[in-house]
Amino acid sequence: MRLRILFTVLLLIVPYAFADLGDFPDNIIKGNRLNAFIVVGSKSTAMDVVSQNMIGLALAGYIDAPQSGVNKLDSETNISQNLILIGNPCVNKLSAEILDNPSPCDQSYPAGKASIRYTEKSGVKYILVAGSTPQETKKAAEYLSANLDRLSGSEVNVNLADGKITATPETISANRTTASDVPSGRQINTSEKIPAGDLSEEKDNASDAIVVVKKKSIIQRFIDWLSSLFT
Repeated sequence: MRLRILFTVLLLIVPYAFADLGDFPDNIIKGNRLNAFIVVGSKSTAMDVVSQNMIGLALAGYIDAPQSGVNKLDSETNISQNLILIGNPCVNKLSAEILDNPSPCDQSYPAGKASIRYTEKSGVKYILVAGSTPQETKKAAEYLSANLDRLSGSEVNVNLADGKITATPETISANRTTASDVPSGRQINTSEKIPAGDLSEEKDNASDAIVVVKKKSIIQRFIDWLSSLFT
């Protein structure tokens, strides 16, 4: 009976258990190609296009190969593809679709907060990079671009205050250290704007400017509880 319960529960949680930014961006790369589109809304501002190009340049550098044809408008693709979505549901109709068309459209994006969210549906991967304004979306894009393979959890919240960025859960250094390896209370200073096409310096400094917060996810706690039933 217990095995039957465990099997049923696993069937329910498996589609969500692997939605972790720790697998990004390798899980959307095939060979030397990005197996995803980077999408802005058809009515987005130029700032969202800057964010789109920034992430594209960072990924091309990570793959070490130029990437062409990966930038799209939301009217040019659909959610059957792996997507990196730029902008909240108010400006990107695919972001709205992934988030089940929230009302109001920006309800998950209060002023002063941006985020990098990862979700999967039917095996298709979506990374939502958005804030309440294009400027805040750009801050999340900068954070993602500087920390491509050093994120963790299903969501990184980028809280903007006093020209600085903090993120929860935080990213980790290049070799994925634990929370005890990095001093707490440090922040990224973003008073100076980072050019969209110049990411090398940002990458070099990123691992020295990030606080680490490690928490078990609800899914992990649930799995731990299930495991205790059989011990």
